[in-house]
Amino acid sequence: MEMLELFLIAGMLALHTPSMPTTTTFETTAYCPCSQCNSGYTLTYRETTMGKGIIASDPNVLPLDSLIYVPGYGFGIVHDTGGAIKGNRLDLCYDSHGEALNWGRKSKIVIVTGK
Repeated sequence: MEMLELFLIAGMLALHTPSMPTTTTFETTAYCPCSQCNSGYTLTYRETTMGKGIIASDPNVLPLDSLIYVPGYGFGIVHDTGGAIKGNRLDLCYDSHGEALNWGRKSKIVIVTGK
C-alpha cells in the first residue's frame, strides 16, 4: 500500500509543482517540543513554532524550506536542523511526546517536492 500511496502522491505533485518531485530513502525518527525530546525549545531553526508538519534535516542533504511527503506522517516542511541529524536522516515533529514515541525509527521512501 505504501508504494501505491507514494505513486499517487508523486503523480499529483507533478501536476501542481514547478519541478518534478524526486524520491529518496531516509531513516526517520520523531520528536516534539517537550523537554525530553528537545530541551524545552519550542521554536525551530527557522523560528517557527514546533508541531506536526515541521521536519528537521541535514541542510546539506535537504535544504531548509524543502517541502516533502513522508508516508504515514504526511506533508511537512524542513524548518529545523539538529545536531544528530546528519546525512539521510529526518526528524519528524509531532505535537505530543506520545505521538513521537509511537513513530519510533523507520526507514521511509520520501517524496521531495522542492521549495
